[in-house]
Amino acid sequence: MNDDKLYRETTVAMSNAREILEKVNKGQGSVGKLVNDETFYKNIKVSLQKLDKATEGLEDQGPLSVLGIAVQSLF
Repeated sequence: MNDDKLYRETTVAMSNAREILEKVNKGQGSVGKLVNDETFYKNIKVSLQKLDKATEGLEDQGPLSVLGIAVQSLF
């Protein structure tokens, strides 16, 4: 714990992490928009609901058939 180089590198890494998290919290950048945009959350939720509905009752189908049907129902 007395290694000055390790201390400096850790301090720089923590400073960088703080800057990144501040940008995310402010909604800056792609990740910030994904985390903070309510519309994105709603769209993902609707898409997952559609996928769930499309795959209901398809357990007996082969995996590729299920995937094809699910993708078609989303678009």
